Amino acid sequence: TIGTRAESQRVIDALTAENV
Repeated sequence: TIGTRAESQRVIDALTAENV
C-alpha cells in the first residue's frame, strides 16, 4: 500500500514527461 503512492507519482511523472 505504501508503494501505491510512490507508483502513482511515478506514473504522473512519466505522463508529464511525455506530455512535455
